[in-house]
Amino acid sequence: MKNLKKVLAMVLAFACTFTMFAGAKVFEDVPAGSDYSEAITMLSDLGIIQGKDDGKYHPEDTITRAEACALIARMMTGDPNVSQYVGAQNFSDVVSGSWKDSAIGYCYINNIVIGVGNNKFEPDRAITDAEFITMVVRAMGYETPDMAQGYPYTYMSNAQAIGLMDGVDMVANTDALRGEDAQVIYNALFADYARGAKLVNTTHGTSVEQYPTLAESVWGLERAAVGVWQKDDRDDATMELTTCKAHTWVITGKSIEVGNVDMFEAYPIEDDETKLYAHGKKSDNEPYYFTYNGDMANIADLKGYQVELWGMGAHDEPELETVTDENGNSTKAYVYSSEWDINAIKTVKGQSEYDYNASMADSKSDNGTIELDDVSLDLESVADNAANITNDATYSDLTTYLSKDEYNGVKTTSDKKVEEALNVRDGAQYKLMDWDSDGDVDWVVVDEANYYKVESVNSKRLTLSAMKAGEDEEKSTKSETITWKLDDLNDENDYKIKVEGADDLEEGDIIQVSKSDVVGKKKIASTWTIEVVEAETKELTKVDTKKGAYFDDELIHDAEYYNDVRYYFEENDPKIDGLDVYDELNEDSEDSWDLYRDANGFIIDMAPSDEAWAGYIYVTG
Repeated sequence: MKNLKKVLAMVLAFACTFTMFAGAKVFEDVPAGSDYSEAITMLSDLGIIQGKDDGKYHPEDTITRAEACALIARMMTGDPNVSQYVGAQNFSDVVSGSWKDSAIGYCYINNIVIGVGNNKFEPDRAITDAEFITMVVRAMGYETPDMAQGYPYTYMSNAQAIGLMDGVDMVANTDALRGEDAQVIYNALFADYARGAKLVNTTHGTSVEQYPTLAESVWGLERAAVGVWQKDDRDDATMELTTCKAHTWVITGKSIEVGNVDMFEAYPIEDDETKLYAHGKKSDNEPYYFTYNGDMANIADLKGYQVELWGMGAHDEPELETVTDENGNSTKAYVYSSEWDINAIKTVKGQSEYDYNASMADSKSDNGTIELDDVSLDLESVADNAANITNDATYSDLTTYLSKDEYNGVKTTSDKKVEEALNVRDGAQYKLMDWDSDGDVDWVVVDEANYYKVESVNSKRLTLSAMKAGEDEEKSTKSETITWKLDDLNDENDYKIKVEGADDLEEGDIIQVSKSDVVGKKKIASTWTIEVVEAETKELTKVDTKKGAYFDDELIHDAEYYNDVRYYFEENDPKIDGLDVYDELNEDSEDSWDLYRDANGFIIDMAPSDEAWAGYIYVTG
């Protein structure tokens, strides 16, 4: 009967979980990407945490001893009410039959709390970091008899060792805060529970060898994985995952709509390796797509990281499908079971990331390495990964990672070619991801910048002509004219553009555009935000027909140009209407020039000050 009760408890926990994952709760005061946002959003979905009466979470508020008990009781049982523990405690200052009664009761009978003496608990007193951490360590089964002698530091040291304090900065005697404690509970869900569960001989009705975390044993979550699928001899048997080969993923930042459901794109990473996983089929390097029950805005913040995808679903073999949207655009992708939902995305420990752009290029920019101030980074792993994937099916033609497709006119399939592509002198920003911190970059996140000249503008419409960098006239992208609506979303083939910050534009302005694809439930949009960048006025001090021109003794050479900029560094070039450019660059003229730079400091355009355009705009997504 005892075992039957355990099984029934697990069934109830699973039932609660399916109900509580119905929709993501995003608190107004916990925006995506803010401190603890991932933890707070997921725990709210699970029913472990709740907002306050005003609908906000208030992550900087303190937490009471009773509230701490409620968090831990819900985490350990999978039950948001733990009502079966009403009356399990008899502290004189805890109202019988209240939520405090059941929450404190659970913690009391499981030796997680003992009270403050004189048969009192002080349920409404703010709990300290040390007290909260001690409770979680006890709940997880990690307390040993000798730890009490070194309280509280033995408990906090233990918590640090098992990852409970990752992402928080807690001090023993300070009051615990709601945001920090949510992060600790989130960490506990994914920490090694098997060892602790064995110490206290409690498995919640399941084998701790089979379910080594609370996320699995109590909440019924699993890590999405790929590997070898097989089926037995039964006629009705389905393919089952028998050997897992990849338990972690890299999120690309792309998304697609499949059957009116927005899904995010990811590639599997081979276990104990930093290469993308493939199990031998011809099309194994196609992307995988998942639904996500959390805040889709968080997906953009996780681009390029090695992550674990936790959720619910059957490990059926995903089908390679040709997915076609309503406008006839199609791509091949593995749809990882329409019944599979991702509820939590957890970054893997031990990763390193480095910011980079072409202005940081070292003098040896063709040896396949990136030299930064304190580290030398190889590019072999990212080249290998790029050689096996494509970068298609992007809603707004937004390049977010390197692939076997050309980037900046270069096929990035070798370490030297990757370096060449990254060092094209433009406004793009890169995040170099080293998943195992071994000095070999495994993935590159691309944040592109594009430039346009304002041809005309009014309150409702903005017409632009494109300006792009190129190595020479033959490779330069030809201008194209586009028009955006400013008073509504712009409908493209399969996404929408939202333009922000376009006030006070004038004809002749130049804008730098960083596109950002954002996926919401049933809606995909690319947000383009505009910010004015002022020109630098400099004196022309020297002209060198071989190197370029010096403005206030700064060399602006012929490798720095966008469309018209190159005009000033071409002498009698027939491709530019036969104009003698250096006639205008006269170092004896005492003319002032306006120079306009991109985000990396390269020249976008230049003109004599008395002929300068009205202003330039910098756009971030």
